[in-house]
Amino acid sequence: MEKSQNISDIEHSQLFAIIKQRSLEREIDLVRQELEITEKKTVEFEQK
Repeated sequence: MEKSQNISDIEHSQLFAIIKQRSLEREIDLVRQELEITEKKTVEFEQK
C-alpha cells in the first residue's frame, strides 16, 4: 500500500508540475500578444 501511495504522490506532483507549466505557457502567450500589440502601436506612432 505504501509503495502505491508513493507512486500516487509522484503522479500528483507530476500532474501539478504539468498544470503549472501550462499555466505559465498561457501567461507567456498573453504577454507575447501584448508585446506584438505594443510593437505595432509603436511603429504606427513613429510613422506619424
